[in-house]
Amino acid sequence: MSNLAVAGVVTAAAAVLYVVLGVLYPWRARRDRRLAAELPGVEIDPYHAVAVAFNSNTFVYRSAAAALLLDDLITIHPEGRMLVTARGGDPAETPEHPVPVALLDCLRGLDQPVALSELHWQHELRDRCDAFRREQW
Repeated sequence: MSNLAVAGVVTAAAAVLYVVLGVLYPWRARRDRRLAAELPGVEIDPYHAVAVAFNSNTFVYRSAAAALLLDDLITIHPEGRMLVTARGGDPAETPEHPVPVALLDCLRGLDQPVALSELHWQHELRDRCDAFRREQW
């Protein structure tokens, strides 16, 4: 096959590809608009969205730790480890969402400051977060 024939075949294949994409784009755009119109009625849990997006509990733990930090239930030790504050130690002060509650309960049960990366080995926390993820499906 000559170079000219190869160039013709490649050009024809690219043209066919662009025609197919040009036909499919409006169909897909209509479908996306229809699905987007249904979204305002759908309640999306932020922790579930993080778990699905990153497919890891590590990012869920990070989000929960950030929420607890903002609510002044935990603090960060100068060495980067998390500590439960006096307010966080009070059982009456618990967040509404089950994921930060699970993290706070885990931190309350520890006798020393802990790094976020060390929480991966806490089986109870992982089980509670996995149960939350299963419940969301």
